[in-house]
Amino acid sequence: MALTYQDINAYTGPYIVPEATHTISRSSPLLTRLETRKRLFLGGTEIRRPIIYALLPVVNLQRGTSFDLTETKTTTAIVGSIKLYGVNISLFATDAITNAGPEAAFSIVEERFLSAAVSMAQSLGTDIYRDSTGIRSLQITGLDQWYDDGNLFTTVGGVTRTDLMTAGSVGGLNAYTAATSSFTLRTLNTAYSQSNWGNEMVDIIPSTVNGFNKIWEAVQPLQRYQDASGDLASIGFHAFRFNGADVVVDRNVPTGSGGRMYGLNTKYIELWHPQNKLFNYGFTGFKASGNTLDHAGQFVVGMEMLVPNPRTGFKLTSTTEF
Repeated sequence: MALTYQDINAYTGPYIVPEATHTISRSSPLLTRLETRKRLFLGGTEIRRPIIYALLPVVNLQRGTSFDLTETKTTTAIVGSIKLYGVNISLFATDAITNAGPEAAFSIVEERFLSAAVSMAQSLGTDIYRDSTGIRSLQITGLDQWYDDGNLFTTVGGVTRTDLMTAGSVGGLNAYTAATSSFTLRTLNTAYSQSNWGNEMVDIIPSTVNGFNKIWEAVQPLQRYQDASGDLASIGFHAFRFNGADVVVDRNVPTGSGGRMYGLNTKYIELWHPQNKLFNYGFTGFKASGNTLDHAGQFVVGMEMLVPNPRTGFKLTSTTEF
């Protein structure tokens, strides 16, 4: 019978590097920016966000002119409700025997919390680009639904888009959208200009790797302005400027058959979290699991996203370019 351990292997163990690296997680520069500007939901049955969709009539006056005193409706509201996300952390009590002392490179509890945080961030970073229709009804209302021209998503935030603006046009709750089979800088610039309303304009362009490369290759070298001082650069995200907007790679942006490129004015993207600390990246605490020595706890987040002015952004789609 061959011995399992002989000579040096009998009295020398392996060196375990005291850190763990996630190889499947995807950080989101957009989610990172939005979280720094998050809003607190103080309570209630829903979030109701007023928007002005019409103007009061203006008349030219002359001597004896009478005003039309008919009331004009100008305001409505988009609505949303907090959606809940949770990650379970389970610990086997017996692991505490072996994961201890100088032989434990790092705490299993710390590793589980790191994994929970990364898993939650990736889930939220993915969902902000999706919609909340059909089987996704428990997910946040994402950008794909907010940044639409009314043809794909006829309603958003409890409002029927055509009640404010004709489908296919920009304005009301409609954003500029376009499908492209061959990306050009003109395509991007057209989208950018269509979403420019005076001093309201796109400030970030999150894209797939392919989309990022398309813009990089199309922009003349002297027009590539590296962003070395903005909020994204300060936390390690690489970006360059196009018309003043940060162009960044976000691997959570849909690619392939559902390829997307977004231009966003983050001033009008509101990320809401509950005031209740438990549901604002809180932890329930470890609890005994059934009739065992084991314990489990949950890391939970409540969130909803509202976009009261999607006309200040755009969505480009392509099955081949992005």
